[in-house]
Amino acid sequence: MLIKLCVQSGITPICLVRREEQAEFLRKDLKQKFVVNTSNENYKKELGMICMRLRPEACFECVSGQTTGEMLDYMGFGSTLILYGLLSD
Repeated sequence: MLIKLCVQSGITPICLVRREEQAEFLRKDLKQKFVVNTSNENYKKELGMICMRLRPEACFECVSGQTTGEMLDYMGFGSTLILYGLLSD
């Protein structure tokens, strides 16, 4: 739902997932270009490169795990994190 809203609003989403099946769905079915599988060894490097290119200013987060803090590190000062769930412990 968030991806569709972003696309409608002209926002380019950076999608983070944990499984390759989810990544493939986003790439193929939803036609998303920037999809990072956090289960891959090099995901931090890949995410960093994407963030350097796109310079994200907002993050929508439903898990609230370690990756949330990492994403904040990649975003600039004054960026916004919207936490709408706590799916991790």
